[in-house]
Amino acid sequence: VLVKSIILELFNEDIIATAATNPAFMIIMSRAGLASNSNYMTKEEAAVVTETDLKSGKNYADSIFYKYRSSLPATTGNEINLTPLKYFTGLTSIPSALIDSDVYILTGIEFPETVTTINRLCAGVNLQANCKIRVPAQVTSINGAFECMKGFAIEFEPRTQDLDVSS
Repeated sequence: VLVKSIILELFNEDIIATAATNPAFMIIMSRAGLASNSNYMTKEEAAVVTETDLKSGKNYADSIFYKYRSSLPATTGNEINLTPLKYFTGLTSIPSALIDSDVYILTGIEFPETVTTINRLCAGVNLQANCKIRVPAQVTSINGAFECMKGFAIEFEPRTQDLDVSS
């Protein structure tokens, strides 16, 4: 008897990430209590996330990406795509040392249109060779945000004001 198994995933425009397509992201969001279902996260859930939800203090160890890194099973792998952050419209800044762990291989990141400041993201994150980082036009300051990263492409949306790149 030949049995064929397939995974069928339906597209739902209200879902920003699923455990099947972005497992590390979903494990972290679920463990942090930001996604009510461990299989997916909705735009509605993402919209109410605050800087404090992502990082409760000033230390790198206060970031949910650091706190729950040991929750990632070996079968999941350590690739993480932070493109769903673009739906975190409750954010006005990206906390420093948000993904400060060399556990992850970052495959992409997009920031929400509500963010005006991106602080230093990390000290030790590995980047996938074709990692793309999208910075919205509203960002006015990138306080050393990307100095810890090498070998990636940053896409800056057209802007009407100067960008402060001090560290």
